[in-house]
Amino acid sequence: MQKQISKNRNLSVIFFLGAMFVLALLLVVGMPVPVAAQTTISCANTAAIPDPESASLIRDCETLLGLKDTLRGSASLNWSTSRLISQWDGVTVSSSHVTSLLLYRNGAGSIPKELGNLSNLRTLYLAGNLTGSIPKELGNLSNLRNLLLDYNQLTGSIPKELGNLSNLQQLRLSSNQLTGSIPKELGNLSELWRLYLYSNTLTGSIPKELGNLSKLTQLDLGRNQLTGSIPKELDNLSKLTQLDLGRNQLTGSIPKELGNLSNLRDLYLNNNQLTGSIPKELDNLSKLEELYLNNNQLTGNMPPNWATSSWIERSGWERLDLSGNQLCGDWWMLRYGPDGHSANRDYVRGYYTTRTCPTPTPTVTPTPTQTATPTPDPKKCANTAAIPNPESASLITDCETLLGLKDTLRGSASLNWSIQRSISQWDGVTVSNSRVTELVLQNKGLAGTIP
Repeated sequence: MQKQISKNRNLSVIFFLGAMFVLALLLVVGMPVPVAAQTTISCANTAAIPDPESASLIRDCETLLGLKDTLRGSASLNWSTSRLISQWDGVTVSSSHVTSLLLYRNGAGSIPKELGNLSNLRTLYLAGNLTGSIPKELGNLSNLRNLLLDYNQLTGSIPKELGNLSNLQQLRLSSNQLTGSIPKELGNLSELWRLYLYSNTLTGSIPKELGNLSKLTQLDLGRNQLTGSIPKELDNLSKLTQLDLGRNQLTGSIPKELGNLSNLRDLYLNNNQLTGSIPKELDNLSKLEELYLNNNQLTGNMPPNWATSSWIERSGWERLDLSGNQLCGDWWMLRYGPDGHSANRDYVRGYYTTRTCPTPTPTVTPTPTQTATPTPDPKKCANTAAIPNPESASLITDCETLLGLKDTLRGSASLNWSIQRSISQWDGVTVSNSRVTELVLQNKGLAGTIP
């Protein structure tokens, strides 16, 4: 009997080891391992959804319970069928739909793609410690107004499908670890008024399609690794009050078209590789309060109006920084004003040296050799200002007679007789009927002889 028990134990051990070996083999070769099917949690007829007629809310409830663990990570959420869904953490219900989901300080969870099934969601705000990528399925949320995923640890690229969110008004993906380029499809978001993508690791150029966002008031793409030039199409953003492209790797010149952004208050182009001069069209930005152009490779004179009292002493200025360039001009005037007071010293930077711009050497273009025009004889009066009428032969004779005796008559005195002046305006000469009829030279200081 004891031998039989021992034999059975040995068989059990062999069977267990064999099963473990098969399981390990399946894992090695990549074959699927059978698992128990997940149980779908039903919200119908529970405390979460007491009304059995709310089919759409039941679907939203079951969707949220299905993604709860993925979304929360190690954090705690009170989502349960034993609690009314309108009392769940971060959940807002309206018209039998989940319309808002606001969660922050999550415990290193991720964004489940199933959120794309909440078709009536208007606001999605997830901030804290979320990791992973942004699911392209969020592009299915056609009623979404606000997509706020900033201040997480999200990686990967920005899905182009977000360009399908035709009702979106705010898109905030800043302060993450996103890579890749900015999708041009974001230019389709015609209702957007705020676009924040700053403090990521985005590369590539700024899509010119962003110039289609006619309702945009705030555009912040700063602190990335964007390259290329600043699209002149951004001048279509007539409602823009804030434009931040600073701390990238942008090249080329500052587009003069930015001077058309008449509502702009804050302009940040600092810490790039911009070249050329500051466009004088920036004078048109009458509402400007902050202007950062520092740490570029700008050259040339600052715009002439910038050293005038009307420009630097107007109200509203908070900060102007032009330092770290190769600009020249009267920084003293810009800093202290035309009257020498220091009213501007708190907000003006870039004044460390007064640098006079070098005078450009004019380019001399060779011209074809021309036959020199002969110098007119100063004692010939025909066809000159003295006698413009060539028919006045007798007056021409009188004119030339007077010019011939001028030096003898005047001595060291001065007479204005010249072929460049009408004879009727000569000192002491009266003309009548095309003849000199009177010569009166009293009090002229004459010291010559009578010819």
